[in-house]
Amino acid sequence: MKRLALVMAFLISAGAAAAPEGQPDLSAIPHLSVHYYDVKGKTARQVRRQLNTLGPIDPTDHARMDATTLWAFKWDWPGRGTARCDLASAKVDYRIDLTLPRLVVNDETPTAVQLKWKIYLDALTEHELGHVNFVVQHAPEVLAAIRASSCLNADKAAQRVLAEITRHDIEYDEETDHGVIQGVHLP
Repeated sequence: MKRLALVMAFLISAGAAAAPEGQPDLSAIPHLSVHYYDVKGKTARQVRRQLNTLGPIDPTDHARMDATTLWAFKWDWPGRGTARCDLASAKVDYRIDLTLPRLVVNDETPTAVQLKWKIYLDALTEHELGHVNFVVQHAPEVLAAIRASSCLNADKAAQRVLAEITRHDIEYDEETDHGVIQGVHLP
């Protein structure tokens, strides 16, 4: 939930899969790949232990998190790195990787645990979408910064936009206590 400055490393996860039942379909969000890791338990505390053990590792501080939103941008244009370039032909691409937990439900999973899980996962997803949506909304600013700059300063201009996105991610996590204020809590 904390972010690496500027360009994020991609998380190697258990792999992309369909959204768990009852969760929003995130496939319409551009440039987003969603990955799930499985947790199980007969009590909320057992599930919490699984989250603490199996959750993705934040690349910034190497701490286990319940979920992560990682992003990376790349750009190029003809003549990049020279004083004579074509910034009007610049192209920017980006990728967002969202990793969320998925509860493995079987006959031994109590209904009470499933209900607590749904409340928790809804809040966790809402929190992570705060990160995702900010990246999507501000991605066009990277291209605009490049095109408004000079050939020799365009990379720095793009990096400044990424620094703003990174700053937002950090402040958002601080303001929400990594989603706790939004209801992200499982004993």
